[in-house]
Amino acid sequence: MRKLLAILTSLTLILAIATTTFAHEKSPPNSSASDTYFIAFQSKIDKNVIKTHGGEIKRQYKHIPVVTAKLPEKAINALSKNPNIAYIEQDATAYATSQVIPWGIPHVKATDAQNLGYTGQGLKVGVIDTGIDYTHEDLHVTGGISFVDGTTY
Repeated sequence: MRKLLAILTSLTLILAIATTTFAHEKSPPNSSASDTYFIAFQSKIDKNVIKTHGGEIKRQYKHIPVVTAKLPEKAINALSKNPNIAYIEQDATAYATSQVIPWGIPHVKATDAQNLGYTGQGLKVGVIDTGIDYTHEDLHVTGGISFVDGTTY
């Protein structure tokens, strides 16, 4: 049990370092404006309505009625009034901004596991995510939708 805990701790450290390194290598751009949007439909995808408004479809998702498309500014307002469109959300890049040392490293004693020589090599990891705290100081959330009853975001 101790060995498993140490291995999991090491893996958490490795992931945290990788994430932190990535976040520091890329600084947020001055303008995060994008002309690419996620367009979710209430039911069936209607590609023609996007093309009619000057949009260019980039990707259609397989299991959900959503496409990504480049849209001119004037198309967003017009498409948002279409009763078959559930939402339109601008595609944006998210960056971690506040913490220098990720919160989890000292809390899971990742440094201790690393000092014992555990690297996490050969392990498979699964992540179960219960959501996002859009008010967290490390996140700058620019949009989203919650499918959980009773939530406001």
